[in-house]
Amino acid sequence: MLWLGELAEKLMLYILFRGAREETTILGQSTLSELRVRQLNAIVTLTPVMATANIVNSTAIMLVFQLSASLSIGIMIWWALTVAASSYFFIKAKNASKRRSDRLYSARGSGLIVRNSFFYAVLWSYPLVTFPYIEGHDIHGAILALTGIMIAGGSIGLYPIPLAAFAFTGVLSSVGVIAAIHTTPEHSISWIAMSLAFIAVVYRAIHHHSKVFLGELVSLLQMSEKRTVSGLLLQQYEENSDNWVWECDENLCLTNGGETFAKRLGVAPQAIGQIKFTELLKNSPEINSRADIQMLEIALTSEVPVSGLVVGHWNGIKQQFWKIHALPQRDHEGKFIGYLGFTIDVTKDEAAAKRIEYLATRDAQTGLLNKTEFLHRLSSQINYLQQRNPDEWLVSLAFMDSDGLKAVNDTFGHAAGDAMIMEIGTRLTKFADRESLIARIGGDEFLVAEFHNKRLPSQIVTHQVWLTSLLAESFVFQELKIRMSVSCGLSISAVSVANIDRLMQQADRALYHIKQHGGAGCLLYEDRIGHPIARRRELSMDIGRAIRDNEISVHFQPIVRTKDFSVTGYEALARWTRRDGSQVSPEDFVTAAEESGQIVTLGAHILEKAIATAVAWKNGERVSINVSVLQLQYRGFVDDLSELMEKYQLPSDRLLLEIVENILLQTNSVVQENLMRIKELGIAVAFDDFGKGYSSFAYLTEFQVSYLKIDRSMTAN
Repeated sequence: MLWLGELAEKLMLYILFRGAREETTILGQSTLSELRVRQLNAIVTLTPVMATANIVNSTAIMLVFQLSASLSIGIMIWWALTVAASSYFFIKAKNASKRRSDRLYSARGSGLIVRNSFFYAVLWSYPLVTFPYIEGHDIHGAILALTGIMIAGGSIGLYPIPLAAFAFTGVLSSVGVIAAIHTTPEHSISWIAMSLAFIAVVYRAIHHHSKVFLGELVSLLQMSEKRTVSGLLLQQYEENSDNWVWECDENLCLTNGGETFAKRLGVAPQAIGQIKFTELLKNSPEINSRADIQMLEIALTSEVPVSGLVVGHWNGIKQQFWKIHALPQRDHEGKFIGYLGFTIDVTKDEAAAKRIEYLATRDAQTGLLNKTEFLHRLSSQINYLQQRNPDEWLVSLAFMDSDGLKAVNDTFGHAAGDAMIMEIGTRLTKFADRESLIARIGGDEFLVAEFHNKRLPSQIVTHQVWLTSLLAESFVFQELKIRMSVSCGLSISAVSVANIDRLMQQADRALYHIKQHGGAGCLLYEDRIGHPIARRRELSMDIGRAIRDNEISVHFQPIVRTKDFSVTGYEALARWTRRDGSQVSPEDFVTAAEESGQIVTLGAHILEKAIATAVAWKNGERVSINVSVLQLQYRGFVDDLSELMEKYQLPSDRLLLEIVENILLQTNSVVQENLMRIKELGIAVAFDDFGKGYSSFAYLTEFQVSYLKIDRSMTAN
């Protein structure tokens, strides 16, 4: 029967896809097998009804023959066969509906249905064959009527398998037409016309119903297959990702996705369906604020869509963050029946965002606040207190700087310097007040801001001196005990009139003052130390403009031989005359230039002015020019000097460079190299202010100076 079943399936596919663009191969093997099962199930379901109808109809025909006195042995045998076959198929169909048979639900099963349909049609043809041997229009009409009923019933019951329906109706229709024509040949044309019309309607009905049934069945199977595949993919996606789908009822109790929620929440699965999952989310003692959960609960109880709401939960091991999307679901009457939701685990994204936020507000090395965040928090706290009880509060700002970072780096390496910075940050965090704001703003510079309620300024100073002394204790690095000290500038203000810029400026000036006097201590800002410092800061900012506007000029002081009072040379002196005619003290602006690093620019300006002037002296006098330590620490100093002398054609024996003695305490390889190259150029070098500092006659032989300028303090008496 396999070939007959395959033929039935080919006819089925032809009917299904005739006129369609898709090829028949669009049906996968699994879909085709499931389609065959659905077809055979439809036939098997109708078989008991059809078998019962066959028994009733065959019995009715036999009674018709008996009433017309035409009952014969052949009719009785036919009736017996019909009842036996119908009973057999009735029992087979009942058994098949209870227990599935793989042999039945196959192409062979379709072939069996077609064969049995053909057998039934042949069996039912027997009463029509007896037409020539019986008389009476009543019996003829009854047989034809029952035959028509059987044809209609067969087309209805067998259309799920079109070949079976065509076989059954085709055999019965053909035999019926022949019998009718043979019985009444005078009406043969009419019989043929009516029969063909009836058969055409039946065949068209079979074709239509088969196509509709099969089309809907295929669509249903394909949709089911897609849903199954989608479900498998979704399940696999959920198992291998941090996202999952869930559903809840109108009481916000989960009906789907509960196992995933239970796993994520760290609770027993059986608890999921008995309590609102928003209540489970609230069970996070480590989280102080539950505003996110409250927002979610308000949205869900309001039956509105939720889009991208991030909620947090602590599962007992780690902090989790989920982004929730949810759409309200309603039945056909519009009644709310729950939510369909999708949850995305954004824990990693939240952690990355917090890390970015942390790095944006913190110093990467120490973990302390950076300057921007420090000033932001300080400003916020001052504004907060100013709106409440500002008269009861004082704010202090400490500007702290280590005194020996460069020495530690040079002696023990930069790793030791980094360790020292970390140690300062750790001690500040440990010993400062709990509410203190602590920041590292650069290299070895730190800021500490504290707010004091009903505390005397003297107590604040005492506390800061104690804190600074703790920072001066030695620390251990790689089994080495390294000494360190810290300088601290402190400013204090009432919160009611606090100004951050002024606090910073005052603390900076106090720090500068104590560093100028040896460092290693804490100093509270006072006006008497602020004015000279502020003046030098203002001068340092104005030096560049003064150079560009030629306000700084070079004056020459004669150098006289005491023997005959003849002029042997001139010393170049920088003088600053403002546009308004006021004079700026050389001591002030030279010191300011050295502190700000602008002495290199200022020195180059004086060198060029002095050399350009000295070239014009007719008697060939020597010009003496002072050089700062910062100039000698610049690698390009000698090259720039050579270019100037070549540019203005000044002989090297007409130039004398004066360096102060304290330069020798700050010598390094660059300074020593520059001094050596200066001597190689034939330029004389003099020590200025000799005897004022740490004078040593060893310097005279080491650096081979040409002249000594004895400090006034050694000759005044």
